[in-house]
Amino acid sequence: MNIQELIRIAKETGQVDLQQKFEDIAQTMGTENAPLVLPLVGEFSAGKTTLINALTDSKKLEVATKPTTATVYEIFFGQEKCSASVVKNDGSIEEIADVSELKNNALSDALMVQVFDTSSKISRTTVLVDTPGLSSSDTRHREALVGFMPKADGVLLVTDINQQITKSLANFAKDIALSNRPLYLVVTKCDTKSAAELQEVKEYILKNSALNIKAMAFVSAQTGDVQELYNLLSQVDSEKAQILRTVNESRAKNIAKLLLSRIDELIQNASVTDTGDGAIKSAKNDLEKFQRNIENLLSDVKDSIVSAENDVCYSFATAIFERLERIAVSKNANFDAEASAAVSGVAGQCLNSFKSKIQDSLFSLAQERRGSENAVNLMSLNEIDYSFLNISQLPYNLNLNELGHENDSVIACVTKFVAGAGLVIGTVATMGALAATSAGAAIAKEVAGSTDALITAVAINKANKTSNQQRDAELARLRSMHESAMQDVEGYNQMLGKNIGMKKGFVEGIVAKITDAVGKPQRQRAIRNYIDDILVPEFKNQMNTMSLNLIASIRTALNKEAAAVIEQKTANLEELKAQKEKSAAEFNARISVLKEYKAMLERA
Repeated sequence: MNIQELIRIAKETGQVDLQQKFEDIAQTMGTENAPLVLPLVGEFSAGKTTLINALTDSKKLEVATKPTTATVYEIFFGQEKCSASVVKNDGSIEEIADVSELKNNALSDALMVQVFDTSSKISRTTVLVDTPGLSSSDTRHREALVGFMPKADGVLLVTDINQQITKSLANFAKDIALSNRPLYLVVTKCDTKSAAELQEVKEYILKNSALNIKAMAFVSAQTGDVQELYNLLSQVDSEKAQILRTVNESRAKNIAKLLLSRIDELIQNASVTDTGDGAIKSAKNDLEKFQRNIENLLSDVKDSIVSAENDVCYSFATAIFERLERIAVSKNANFDAEASAAVSGVAGQCLNSFKSKIQDSLFSLAQERRGSENAVNLMSLNEIDYSFLNISQLPYNLNLNELGHENDSVIACVTKFVAGAGLVIGTVATMGALAATSAGAAIAKEVAGSTDALITAVAINKANKTSNQQRDAELARLRSMHESAMQDVEGYNQMLGKNIGMKKGFVEGIVAKITDAVGKPQRQRAIRNYIDDILVPEFKNQMNTMSLNLIASIRTALNKEAAAVIEQKTANLEELKAQKEKSAAEFNARISVLKEYKAMLERA
């Protein structure tokens, strides 16, 4: 049965959603420049991202050292410039001018990333897709991968030559093969083998692999040896029309099965009573049952959310204390910038953990109910929007940079005065220790403010029993000498500081190092008070608000889909009822048409 016939049957039986799916397939089949979508699928660390970087001109995609994101990357070639677009879960799009700015740990709210590259070595209509690695412990990675597969027209199986085809890769490939999508094998890291060893691996795979692999390419992304993959992609592009035809026929066939199921249900429901009221009432009862099951599911989900909330709040308090404690005792140029960044980073990590826990819990609870009276078989379970779950700016009111250094300028001033008066510069340490107490700081300030008094005393002592005029002259001479000495001291102070890379003078830098020991316990106390009194309570408050909003969001999404499904079903039944009430002949004709469509689909 051709696609236009399927579109007509879906339209005439009121199956609007299936009609749209058939029309999308028809558009692809009728477009000469339709894209050919080829995801790269393999174990984590098989070298998928490194391989894509070798194929692009930008070569800037981040190569993760561990699985960090469930985000899918689509790579488009032959573009005017290298750039990227981040498609968020809320539908918004963020344009990225420099691909290197894409960081996996910042893409938790991204639905997809589209990367545009200028390379012309791969056809503009070939779209490569970097997918999350297989065997990841994060269920979101597997869900993202499986969720993308319906869009795939073929699959590039990527494997490390040292691992070859793993069990999980083989199982995944068998599942994909059932959908009539062609499989191609790309073996990476081939620079680690000799030519003879490569030939042995090729022969072994061909002989022992149970997979229906159409072609293979052996590459080394690290050395830039990817010519075999270029050749493979060129071959695939030449066969694009046939590939798309086969894959789209398979897609249409699967949708046709769903259409057949719905038509059969319409025929059965229309025969329940003479008027059709029984079927309509049954549909409304189904909606009520759906809603009851949704509330039962949410009741259990609430417990999971509260548990996850408590776990995440505890993890946040523990992690942030450890991070800030390390910062407090470190030798840092900017304590506050480091601490503020740590607060934001830990909060973001904990929020992602919370989202993951809720997704896993919701999915598991729904799975447990499948096939029972409490089942909630709705697509929305896998499409709940978590993008609104965000931690707003947490308060930060510390001033760690100044703690312990309040009297540095006073101590430095006194030290330079003493040096200018000809005393040993090692007094810096004594003055630093003295300033560690409030009393010592007060003494230092008093000394700093008494320069003129000290000089006057020296002058009087030296000019004892002389005339007032002589004492005044001696005082003026000493003051002049001290001012000159202070200028020399300050000059040497700045020169020494500059020579050893200090932003301030040498004395100020030494004083800061000495008094930093005083600042450590002060910073630790301030951090503990900040965490206990402000930070953790605010984080808990935001998490509690998000939990309540999440439950409401899940309820809205599930009820909306349930209502839409029953609404369409009821509308179809209402139409049959109206036809029967208006004319038995018209009703019977409608049933005959439905049976005819059913027979056509069964034969197809």
